[in-house]
Amino acid sequence: MKHTFRKALSLLLAACCLFGTVGCAAVMERLEGVAPNDTIVVETKPAGNSVGASSAQEKQTAIKAPAAQAPEQHTQVSDERIMDLYWDLFDEACSASENGDYETFKSFYYDTDESVIQNDFGYNWRQYDEYDRRDGFVAGSRDGYYWIVKTHYIVSGTYPNYRRNARDGYSLAHYENGNLQFAYGEEATTILNQLSIDITMDFFEQVSPGFKNWFNDVANFASFVNNNYLFLNSDMVYKGSYDVNLVAMWQMPNGDVKLALIFMNGTNQNISSSIRVTVTDDALGTVIDEWLDETVATRANHSQVRMFTIPASSVKTGMKTWGSMQCDVHTDNK
Repeated sequence: MKHTFRKALSLLLAACCLFGTVGCAAVMERLEGVAPNDTIVVETKPAGNSVGASSAQEKQTAIKAPAAQAPEQHTQVSDERIMDLYWDLFDEACSASENGDYETFKSFYYDTDESVIQNDFGYNWRQYDEYDRRDGFVAGSRDGYYWIVKTHYIVSGTYPNYRRNARDGYSLAHYENGNLQFAYGEEATTILNQLSIDITMDFFEQVSPGFKNWFNDVANFASFVNNNYLFLNSDMVYKGSYDVNLVAMWQMPNGDVKLALIFMNGTNQNISSSIRVTVTDDALGTVIDEWLDETVATRANHSQVRMFTIPASSVKTGMKTWGSMQCDVHTDNK
């Protein structure tokens, strides 16, 4: 099955309103409005995992995940300044909602339908108080609009015995004359649509050179992003935890499957991992189940995306069309 450019990217972006109407705009703002598009991740890491037999795996490529670059700057303002303004805006919105001050709350929005603002006003913003850390970055900007990727999280315990609970997502904001506001109007959603596609395509072109040239010819494509775009910036980690996740996978016309895995090391020690990746399709069964030959080292307080190729001979479903996919990444860490 061949995906069109926009169809496959819509799977990668995994946001129900990204290509939709203004009435759905609040869903894009993971901080206010609709919780289902937040990602809640709870993990427990055991002290150690058993190492299985390594199976054949070829053409492994290591490329550092680049920090996302804004394709266009509308106003001369640093990303750091935008993030400072964003967190101030978020905190002020929390207070206004908690105090029942709708007029002040409404002033935090730019060119946004009032029904969206009212929905956000009734949201329980204080649920974020359960997380003791937050972080984020500007993934890109265009015409005064900023795509902000962020996370709220808490890590209990100490690696390797810890528990992480996180709410990951993104926001869209508009900056003008020193003022930052949430923005979910028609213009904002249109800009986010194209901006997020451009940035994501550029990212995968960097980690997998030639991606743009053959993207429309891939036989299958699956995204496991689930609103977590921290992979766009190699400085993003969950402090105190170590995580390895599958970002996306796609099947080339020759049957080989490409895997993009992110290694997020938020600990103060360098970690090396042997990795087993299991992906199943709800209808087809197991697609791949492989111990990757390469042991991957990730330095302390750093993340990286690594590309792997699973040869067609190890793909259990051949060239059959993928549907709903589930993945599990098992690591043996040293």
